[in-house]
Order: sequence, then C-alpha cells, then structure tokens
Amino acid sequence: MLHLICETSTSAFLYYNYEEKTIRTIANWDYFFDFSVESMEDFSKFYGYVEEKYVVPLREALFIEKRGMESTTIDVKMKDGRMWVEVEITIVYDDAGRSADKIIRFKDVTKFNAQNDELTYMAYYDLLTGLYNRNYFVRLFGEQVHRAKEEKKEAAVMFIDLDDFRKMSDELGIIIGDEIVQIFGQYLSEFAEDDIVVSHFNGDIFCIGIYDPYGSKSVASVYARIS
Repeated sequence: MLHLICETSTSAFLYYNYEEKTIRTIANWDYFFDFSVESMEDFSKFYGYVEEKYVVPLREALFIEKRGMESTTIDVKMKDGRMWVEVEITIVYDDAGRSADKIIRFKDVTKFNAQNDELTYMAYYDLLTGLYNRNYFVRLFGEQVHRAKEEKKEAAVMFIDLDDFRKMSDELGIIIGDEIVQIFGQYLSEFAEDDIVVSHFNGDIFCIGIYDPYGSKSVASVYARIS
C-alpha cells in the first residue's frame, strides 16, 4: 500500500537503509533526474543538477544526520533555470540514537514559487514601469530618514510630474499615455543607486528619495540631469 501511494504521487522518493546500505528510488524519479543512485557516494550527483548557490545548502540538508536532526526542507532551483524542487529529508533513528533510515522526497514546486514571486513583485514594484511602487517607496524613504537622523546627515525627496500629461493622454489615448510613462520610467531607472530610490506613484507622478544629497547626488544635480 505504501509503495502504491508513492507510485501515484507526483513526487519522487529515495530510501536509504543504513544497516543494509541499500538504496531505492521510487515513483517519478525519471521526471527529476536522469541518473541512478546506487550508494551514498552517488549523492554528489545531485549537486550538478542545481544552480551553484544551492549546492552547499543542499549538501548540508542531505546529511542532516551529522547534526542529529530528524527532518528539514529546502527549495532549490535546477540548472535549467525553470524548475524549482522542494527537497524534504527525514531521518529515522533507532533506540540507540543511530541513523536507521533516510527518506528524501523531491517535489516540483515551480508553479507555487512562480506565484509567490509574482505576489512579491506586485507588493514592491509598479507593474507599468518596473520602478518601486508608492507603498514600498514610503517604506524605503522612511528608512533613509531614520538612517540620516542616526548619522546626522540629510535625506531629500523630489516629486516629478510630466507637463501636459493629462492633455496628451486625452488626445492620444490611454495606451499612448501608458507608453510615455513607461519610457520616462525607464529613463528615471538609470538614476537609481544605493542612496537614490526611484518610484512611480501613479499617473504621471514619480518620486525620488536621496540619502545624503550632496555633490553629484544633490537635488540640483539630479534635477539638472533629468531636465
């Protein structure tokens, strides 16, 4: 029954018995990997399938028994750049506290992660221009002001609007108006850096927050570059 449940799952499973040193791969193994696992040494093959930054976290997760842990879960991105895989590792210990069994589950969570990425993007960015949205700008500029108080510096804010935008939008249409906003937003994005935050509030209103506005970062300098 357990084997049947695994086989009808969309996940893939790997089972390892420490005493017998036997390994079995179950269910949709071929969906995730094109190699077989015959011994614990073959675990190194997993590292070649994930993006470089996930290699070390995955290695640590696959061998949690070295730290006495019972289970952990990690999401890794595959090298193809498209698939996200949730890797769940569970260790079963015997009465003496020795590792007895290891079960690893691989689950495709690409769709779920894509939805989360989209929601995260919508929370921080303006969909029309790709700049920070109004809410996130208020948060970031608030952090600039707080930092300026602590470091005895200044923070400046600039509001920018496009002259006669409403007239142009009425005469040329909403689509053309959106294109104008997009083009100007792309232009303003070139001014963004560590101490300069650029955002699109709404309509033709843009806002720039500047921490320590002196020299090339002064309000006058930024305004001159924009105009």
